[in-house]
Amino acid sequence: MLRELVSGSRLWGSVHRATASALGLAILVGGLAGCGPGGAETGPGGAGGSGGAVAGGAGGAGGSTDVCADFAIQAPPEGACNGAVELCGRRVDEVVFPTTHNAMSNEDDNWLAPNQPHPIVAQLRDGVRGLMLDTYLNNANEPALCHGYCSFGEKPLVEGLNEIATFLKCNPREVVVLIFEAYVSAEKTAEAFEASGAVDLVRTQPKGQPWPTLGELIDANQRLIALTDDPEGVPGYYHPVWEYAWDNPYAAETPGDMKCQLGRGDLANPLFIFNHFLTAPTGDLTLAEQVNHNPFFIERAQACQAQTGDLPNFVTVDFYTTGDLFEVVRALNGLP
Repeated sequence: MLRELVSGSRLWGSVHRATASALGLAILVGGLAGCGPGGAETGPGGAGGSGGAVAGGAGGAGGSTDVCADFAIQAPPEGACNGAVELCGRRVDEVVFPTTHNAMSNEDDNWLAPNQPHPIVAQLRDGVRGLMLDTYLNNANEPALCHGYCSFGEKPLVEGLNEIATFLKCNPREVVVLIFEAYVSAEKTAEAFEASGAVDLVRTQPKGQPWPTLGELIDANQRLIALTDDPEGVPGYYHPVWEYAWDNPYAAETPGDMKCQLGRGDLANPLFIFNHFLTAPTGDLTLAEQVNHNPFFIERAQACQAQTGDLPNFVTVDFYTTGDLFEVVRALNGLP
């Protein structure tokens, strides 16, 4: 997205702050089959317990301690979907998902100008269920999660998808949505889905048809939804985002700049991506402090819902552990 800031093209967000570093975690595909129901533990970052109760949290993890121990989350109520039994009978477009903007860009991994405090796995353990991700070809011409320039920080795309797939296989009552800003071809992206094991969990949603409920997705083990701004939209599970969703303007620099009206997509589309972050000129913790707290946060979300008539499905923030993201999502989901 730095390239967007420089070129004025498809900006979705901010650039990173700390020093970039190369990442080298081992791919866990071989161990996925060992994940199964079992114990759980509180996630890192101090929000694991509340995350499970918000719109995340969920089915037990364990089976293979070596694989699933790092992906376990606080055990939810029996039969819960994304942490709440009440959500099981709701369609995807009737559910609010806590969502992280530029989810791959984080302080813990020393990305330059990060948008989040912790990596993707920690976000998922803490209760995040929507991830905005940018894909680029790195210096080795391989697909990677980067933000503008891979020298600012990167993670191989297959590795990031494998982490998400492992989380889902270790937590079988969870549904996760990915929203890609793609500078990598759909073909190369599909190869990464195949190599990572994520393809085994994807949902292919017919355009114009009602979304299934979370419970139906869980029963079918189609618990990973992928949306993309890549107009190719191939393969079928790689859904062109603006044919399924719409968003409000994303380039606010001050709280007063934040608007509810249509940014991209079509108001007739069933999913509402609610951008709630500041970019001036990049994302920053001090900016998140201005907008991530109630009452401003919940009042703005409710005002946009009242103005548009649409539930904010993906409540998207920078620095998700700052402020009241999970409380806002609970309120919008009508959960106690």
